[in-house]
Amino acid sequence: MSQTTVWLVLTALVGPMSHAETVEMCEQLRACFSSKRAQAWTHIGAGAASCCLGEVDDGLEELEEGRALLRDLGDRLGWAGSASMASEAQLWAGMPDRAYAVSSEATEFLGSIGETGYKASVAAGLALASLELGREDEALQHADESTAAAAADDFEPRATSQLVRARVLARRGDLETADEQLAEAAALIDPTDYATLGLNLGLARAEVARLAGRSDEERRQLQTALELADAKTNRLAAGRIREQLERLAPG
Repeated sequence: MSQTTVWLVLTALVGPMSHAETVEMCEQLRACFSSKRAQAWTHIGAGAASCCLGEVDDGLEELEEGRALLRDLGDRLGWAGSASMASEAQLWAGMPDRAYAVSSEATEFLGSIGETGYKASVAAGLALASLELGREDEALQHADESTAAAAADDFEPRATSQLVRARVLARRGDLETADEQLAEAAALIDPTDYATLGLNLGLARAEVARLAGRSDEERRQLQTALELADAKTNRLAAGRIREQLERLAPG
């Protein structure tokens, strides 16, 4: 049943289920399964969701408790793979340095054993963390690393890598190519119910629009992203977006 738990947790974190519902689901699963591995994943899921709900310290502590349990159980692959969830939560919490450290360690380990499935997602998270730290060349390098590791149908890391490229290109003034990358990412994201990807797409579109001087579009994209963040109960993202919208308000 532990593999079923992994699938349920991963799907809850990225899909339309709210973070509040995810915490509740993880607590229910924990009461059902005696497997320590399954319990570890419920802590990872509940911790990541709680962090996004605004319970940052407690959420990250529980998330790391789950990851540490996987490591102690000898599940180094699960420990490394769960770095993508840890880095995402840390990025929403405004901790790109911690997100970079956890993603870098996991990417290095996964590369050392020749694993590609988890590596694609973890390297995409490393690209995002690098970008938030202002390391644009490194962000592009890790985006390429993620794409190279991703299976043909593994759209999540591919789309995330395209969003990273779009943001870097826009910052460097290549707005036309940035828009092309956004369109390619949207073609992967829009047919899915991956709420977190949709949120990141909206934020990337808003950043590119801002850099292009398209303030009306920037406002529209932020409003769309805010709706997704509120539906997901990602209070950290919603708070950040509301601050951006306030700065755009006239007067």
